[in-house]
Amino acid sequence: MNTSQQVTDEDRIDLIMKEFPFEKVHAYMTLTQWKWADTPEPSVPDMIRLISTARMLLYQVIEGKKSPVGTGGFYVYRFEFGLKLTFEPFKAEDYRTIKYI
Repeated sequence: MNTSQQVTDEDRIDLIMKEFPFEKVHAYMTLTQWKWADTPEPSVPDMIRLISTARMLLYQVIEGKKSPVGTGGFYVYRFEFGLKLTFEPFKAEDYRTIKYI
């Protein structure tokens, strides 16, 4: 973390990435066979893809993209006090894919 008194956006991102439960997200995606279609053959993302995608979204928000931003179930919010990374499997468009019997 930054040694000065002020916490930077980079510090916030590092802390979020350190504390976020990526293992739980990966376990959920594996269990539900949640596949990302960002490759020629859709697949459940591995941990490297999950982490790099989350970090990319965090940087998009601090670089000025309007909050929230999201993809693949991850969403990043910017507040006056900082940043928030979430995994929201039933957010927005996702709920429309649920089939009712």
